[in-house]
Amino acid sequence: MTDIALVRVTFDTAAEADRIARHAIGERLAACVNIDRPCTSIFRWRDVVETAEEVTATFKTTITLASALAERIAALHRYDQPVIESWPVAVDTAVAQWIDDATHA
Repeated sequence: MTDIALVRVTFDTAAEADRIARHAIGERLAACVNIDRPCTSIFRWRDVVETAEEVTATFKTTITLASALAERIAALHRYDQPVIESWPVAVDTAVAQWIDDATHA
């Protein structure tokens, strides 16, 4: 098994998730992005408990590109403070090779 990184981000709309996903793939920062159905998020923001419908997107990338991907997502994101989570995952060698190939010119 080989490590890759998953980067998960919430967006206010599926259209924004799609727009940023296409940037990430076009710029070879991610091999694939899974955009999930809307979810309900409950969070504290500026000392008020808020509830919002959001869309979660999971980006598949290499460990070495995860930080650059997170920075690019943050630059394109509408939120003042987007929550961008990243962690390594183990995948089989063929999947890791596909992700590596898709993120390198």
